[in-house]
Amino acid sequence: MLRKPTASQELLASAINTADHPSGANVAKTVDSVSNIMMGQDWPPKPQDAAVADSLEAGSGYQQGKEERRQPTWAAAVQRRLPPWCEARPCRAAILVVLLIKLLAVLLVATGPELLKGARNALRLVYYSSDPMLFGRNDVAFPAPHCCVGAACAQPHTGRVAVLTYIRSDNYLPLLKHLECSFRRSNPGVELGVMSAPGELGAATKEWLEHRNLTLIEVQPLYYPNYHTPRYGQNWLKLRALSLMQYDAVLLIDSDTVVLGDVRPVFSLPVEFAAVWDQNKWLGRYNTRLPGGINGGVLLLRPCPAMLLHMVELLDTQPKLRFSHGAAEQDFFTWYYRYTGMMLPVEYNTMASDSLAGNLTIGGRPPVVVHFTQHKPFGGAVPGRPGHNFLCSAEEMQLR
Repeated sequence: MLRKPTASQELLASAINTADHPSGANVAKTVDSVSNIMMGQDWPPKPQDAAVADSLEAGSGYQQGKEERRQPTWAAAVQRRLPPWCEARPCRAAILVVLLIKLLAVLLVATGPELLKGARNALRLVYYSSDPMLFGRNDVAFPAPHCCVGAACAQPHTGRVAVLTYIRSDNYLPLLKHLECSFRRSNPGVELGVMSAPGELGAATKEWLEHRNLTLIEVQPLYYPNYHTPRYGQNWLKLRALSLMQYDAVLLIDSDTVVLGDVRPVFSLPVEFAAVWDQNKWLGRYNTRLPGGINGGVLLLRPCPAMLLHMVELLDTQPKLRFSHGAAEQDFFTWYYRYTGMMLPVEYNTMASDSLAGNLTIGGRPPVVVHFTQHKPFGGAVPGRPGHNFLCSAEEMQLR
């Protein structure tokens, strides 16, 4: 004759079956029930009236005779999966941990990359915020040379300014074509140039740059490995823009952008550095918290070779400033200019997937620069993707 399983065994068997086939409601209900068992409570509560108990047992399928020898499915599950010692609390705790892991798996499937991105950024924040040195550079602890200060930065010297981007291979030419097309429409007469390291661009790409009257500037590579996102290691080339003394100012923008408005006003700002704060959504909502740092997609720089040498010296002697587990040069610029730079309005670096609300920014203004941090338009515009309506048409692109 089979021994009737206890209520604890019945529930633990149900918990295991639910873990094999998780659904949000069942997992949550089972976790609550297992928690009651761990607190020493049985579930459901045992009837106090013996007559009621006898009645429940009589109707539960445990009659005498042949039906006694037929083993219910849940009983087989208990005998197959739960050893006798699993009535102990450590075993119950282990089951609860398994269920919680399953519940987290359901949440990961539901929220996916956004949740993982948030967790990764949280770990990065903890790692770097634990070091007071990384709060921001000041001229007492890390004195830096300055080629201009305040209003002197807005005074012309060479009379030449430029918008520069950078590409490290021919694969980025499709993005550059969209950038060039939009820039010619919005900023006629403003110089547009491309930075690259020697040998990185092929003859066809160089020929296209010459045909479209883009200035090609070859600079020496600068690289530090990055473990957060390996391709970020290539972004250190941006620092080389500080060596371009032929310009009074440079607006350095990523190649995965389009320029829709006039950028010339930023060249007259009385600062040596300016950028837009970083933006991102959290679980589909706009992140309106105070900014933690800048985004490296649009940077106003005043060329200053002495400052470049100072930066490289810091990076060589202070490895943590390379932000190898963070956003590389973006986090470094945040640290270096935290107390001396200027924050630009969000329309100067509007992240298409994070800061566009229709055709306006989350601030309700028309964007000047749209930045495709996601859904990069390598293959042209894709209907429905954020910001792709601002790209040049297929007819315009054929002319390039």
